[in-house]
Amino acid sequence: IGPGVQVGGIEIKNSGEGRYIPVVTEVESSEILFDLTIDIPSNYLEVQPGAELDADINIFDLTSGLLREAGGSLEFRYYVYNNEGKAIISQTEEITLEKEKQFSKMFTIPADAAEGDYILTGEIRYESSVGTSSRLLAVKKKSFAMESFVLPFLLIFLIICLVVLAIVYLIHNKSKKRFAKRLRGHSINDLRKQKKL
Repeated sequence: IGPGVQVGGIEIKNSGEGRYIPVVTEVESSEILFDLTIDIPSNYLEVQPGAELDADINIFDLTSGLLREAGGSLEFRYYVYNNEGKAIISQTEEITLEKEKQFSKMFTIPADAAEGDYILTGEIRYESSVGTSSRLLAVKKKSFAMESFVLPFLLIFLIICLVVLAIVYLIHNKSKKRFAKRLRGHSINDLRKQKKL
């Protein structure tokens, strides 16, 4: 196996039932001049097909700047593999030599990506030097979530309750005013006479 990230798996069968265990092998060159780390923010560890995946990339110059002074560029390869080792994303770009470089990279997961576990891998290459890093993530379709429907219905229910309360208040207030008008139309003596009867 040459330097780079290899993705495959082991299939275990027992009594007719099988289980597939993904395996990621990172093989770096014997002399590493540059290395990298890949971090996936927690809110991107599970993404939907067609969604964006954000990764934080850190590249480290392990030569104490000797190669940076000579100039040149690094080849950065990144892949997203499914758990069977098939790349669903594959890109290469050139990066200028620096002591340390940090950046975010956005990937778009294909809309037809199947649900399951995936591996984001990165390789930083300079001549025969190869540094590697990888991270696991999951692709899942958005499930029917009750919470997404509860909030709008709750809001509509509260609005209806407020409207009903406002109408009841207006009717009650109008009835009070009518009663007060009737009372003003009768004298106190008339009220006493009615009370005696």
